[in-house]
Amino acid sequence: MESLGELGSLAERNEIPLVAVDEEGVIRFVREGTADLLGWTREELLGQPLDCLLPSGWEGTTFLATILESTGELHGKRVRATLVRREGVEKDFILAATTARMPGHRVRVLALEPLAEVPDTVRVPVGASAGARSIARAIPGIGYGHTDQLYRLLFEQAPLGVFYFDADGVVTACNPRLLEMLGTTREKTLGLHLLSLPDKRLVAAVRDSLQGKSASYQTTYTSVTGGKTLPVESFYSPVFDAEGEVVGGMAIVVDVSERKRLEHERDLHLARLETLLDTAPIGIAFLDTSCRFVRVNHRLAEINGRPEAAHLGRTPEDILGSTGAILRHVVEHVLAAGKSITGHHVSTSDLGVEGPWRSWDVSFYPVRENDRIIGVGALVEEVTEHAKAEHERERLYQESRDAVQVRDDFLSVASHELKTPLTPLSIRLATIERKLEQGQPVPLDLVRKARGSLGKLTVLINDLLDVARIRAGRLTLHVQRVDLGGLLERSVAAQREGRPGPVSLRSSGGPVHLDGDPARLEQVFDNLLDNAAKYSAPDAPIEVSLEVGSDHAVVSVHDRGIGIPEEQRALLFERFFRARNASSRSAGGLGLGLYISRDIVDRHGGRISVESEQGKGSTFRVELPLSQARPHQETSKR
Repeated sequence: MESLGELGSLAERNEIPLVAVDEEGVIRFVREGTADLLGWTREELLGQPLDCLLPSGWEGTTFLATILESTGELHGKRVRATLVRREGVEKDFILAATTARMPGHRVRVLALEPLAEVPDTVRVPVGASAGARSIARAIPGIGYGHTDQLYRLLFEQAPLGVFYFDADGVVTACNPRLLEMLGTTREKTLGLHLLSLPDKRLVAAVRDSLQGKSASYQTTYTSVTGGKTLPVESFYSPVFDAEGEVVGGMAIVVDVSERKRLEHERDLHLARLETLLDTAPIGIAFLDTSCRFVRVNHRLAEINGRPEAAHLGRTPEDILGSTGAILRHVVEHVLAAGKSITGHHVSTSDLGVEGPWRSWDVSFYPVRENDRIIGVGALVEEVTEHAKAEHERERLYQESRDAVQVRDDFLSVASHELKTPLTPLSIRLATIERKLEQGQPVPLDLVRKARGSLGKLTVLINDLLDVARIRAGRLTLHVQRVDLGGLLERSVAAQREGRPGPVSLRSSGGPVHLDGDPARLEQVFDNLLDNAAKYSAPDAPIEVSLEVGSDHAVVSVHDRGIGIPEEQRALLFERFFRARNASSRSAGGLGLGLYISRDIVDRHGGRISVESEQGKGSTFRVELPLSQARPHQETSKR
């Protein structure tokens, strides 16, 4: 004691079980109480070689060198070794060794701590050297009863990783499954000081266990001894002695790699399902049994004009108002009947929704879990463009049918209209031919009537030719300075001939000049007057007026005839259209006059329009731009 000086005094004050040995391996100091752990008295040990405490085959200085080497390789961690009590019984201890320099010499100090007895505890090698590895051996299973043997088998064969740590957090026992999980060896694991590891959660769980509390946590554990990385779930519990004092802790480590793999596959599957839902070109939703949205994909959110999150937990009425109330009734019906509703067509018109017209195909189906309906799935596909295309197809189909009907009507009318002047013309020409053959005089009236029939035929042919020119864009205007009043007077005068009813012309007087094709403009006015006569009673008046503005003139032709039904007015200026409220006998023609007239007026930079009331007559107005005050020369215009 005197030889150790302050070191011995410090050891006594801190009650650390110590044994100090000199360089020759002789015990020079034993702290009070340490000898009792070994079954000796302090006086008996002092001066004895360390060999007396070692198993057979070990020499004291070699043992000390091995201990010092091992603690150095383990960076100050304690190691486990077996010492021999006086009665010859081997006992395991946790050892820490260091070298203390004293005046003139140095000593090696061993700190001892008895190891708690755990079934099949195996000593950790005190070092990595060949000499150190030879220390490792199993403690013989002496003194175990039947219960202890069962416990040992349970510990060894447990399918989970199990390890025991003492009151200082040092691993003193572990089963094969733990070593397999961590990819390490028993020698590298036993003696590991858990409280010195960098894993704060593990350290906290060990501390909780040593304080008498249970703990658990999940982590991806990297073994400090084997380097293997493993996802684990660990459960820590304290171990109590017979007096109820905590003497250590037990941990069960579960390899959750397979569970994590399955969870990853599940998460990946769910992520793919989420991607499928969110990228689907149709709207998808799930509503629970209280008709509240649980899941809505991106497309349906777009259709509804609300964010996805805004739908969750809300009813269709909350999102869509009165329209949602209609959908709610459908969902409730599916929940009650347990049957799907598929391919139901809905449009904004059906729902009474204002705004642009839209159309959807919707399906609702019950969602079951274990034969129990847990909600309703909804599929919504916007078919607005498809429906518009379908409507357009139907419109075009109907137009084609109408065009075929117009063509058939035209061919029928054309054949009739062409025969109308040809038949009397043929008869009159035959009469003229016969009289000339017989040397008889030919009445002038007969020739005039033949020429009249020829004129009508010429008009029909010219109309057909004009239509062809208009369609080909080849209708030519011979533009020159024209007196509009003079043109109207000639057309009115021609119409007055052979018509009992009055035809009047009202104008402001004086010439009205414009740049135009006189023949074509006269063709327009003749056509308007012919129509007024055809669709009026023979004695009904026809009124023509000419009004002049600052830069344009307006010609109006008003009749008191049968008028034009409202639904037919938009078709008046189409090819081959003839008013359906007039008989073909009273109003002949091919239905080309107004079509040609509109094109001629458009080419003059003007506009033609109509006002009509069925049964009261019609008024056609032609608005034409006046000539500019500049020298004028005749030009051609297409």
